[in-house]
Amino acid sequence: MLQQAMVEQQSVRVSGLSQDWAEQMSYYRLLSNERVEEADLIEALCARAVDAVLQQGGRGHLLAIQYTT
Repeated sequence: MLQQAMVEQQSVRVSGLSQDWAEQMSYYRLLSNERVEEADLIEALCARAVDAVLQQGGRGHLLAIQYTT
């Protein structure tokens, strides 16, 4: 759900991705869970991005944006 919201809303701000307070809290719980590793999230997102490009016959585009504060 989080990834889909990021794609649809074109944002990475949890408050901007959430439709309500409960959804916002669920995203924060996921991201602060000790069993959720940043490297695993990155690996999964990268794998999905590669799959999406391959589904376009390798002709799709992938825009990678780095968000830093």
